[in-house]
Amino acid sequence: PRLSSLDTRRWEEVKALVHEGVREMAAKLLKIAAERAARPGHAFEEESVMEREFAAILALDGSHAGALAGRNRCDEALSDQRKAADLAKLKADQDAAEQRKRQEQLRKEITDLVMQGDVRSAAKEWDAARVAYEKALTLGRDLPDAKAIDAKLSAVRKTMEEIEEKKRRELAQLQQTDAEREKRLLEAQPEFDAGKR
Repeated sequence: PRLSSLDTRRWEEVKALVHEGVREMAAKLLKIAAERAARPGHAFEEESVMEREFAAILALDGSHAGALAGRNRCDEALSDQRKAADLAKLKADQDAAEQRKRQEQLRKEITDLVMQGDVRSAAKEWDAARVAYEKALTLGRDLPDAKAIDAKLSAVRKTMEEIEEKKRRELAQLQQTDAEREKRLLEAQPEFDAGKR
C-alpha cells in the first residue's frame, strides 16, 4: 500500500478496508475455532493476562472506544469458544454415559446367563448349562470374567463327556449281559426240550 497522510480520505478508505479484512479474518477464525471446539481436543486454561493485553491492543483506531470494541469482540469470541467447548464436553459426557449404560446392560446379561448356567449345573441339566455358558462367553469374550466363564463351560463339557462315556459303558455292559443271558438260554434250550419229552 502507498503511504497516506492520516487526515486524508485515502487514509480513511485504507483503514476501513483493513478493518473489514480483519473482521472477515476474525469471522473465519471463529468458525474454525467453533469447528475445532466441537471435536474432542485439549481444553486450554482461562484467559491469561497476556490474552487480555492482546485484546486491549486489538483496536485499530487507537482510541479508548476502539480498544473497548476490540476487547468486546475478543470477549464474544472467547465466550463463543467456551460455549462450543461446553457443548462438545456435554456431548462427550453423554456419549460416555451411554457407553457405560450399554456396558452395564451387557454385564448384567452376562451375569444372568452365568447364574442360569450355575443353576442348570446344580440341577444336573448339563446341556442347558452348556448353552447358557456358551452364550455368556460369546457376549463377554473380551471381559476379564471370560476365563472364569470358560472354565465353567469346560467343566460342564467334561461332565457331559463323562456322563456320555458312563452311558456308553453301561449300554455295553447291558448288551454284554443280554448276550450272555441269551447264550445261557440257548444252551439251556436243548435240556429243556429234552425234559419235556
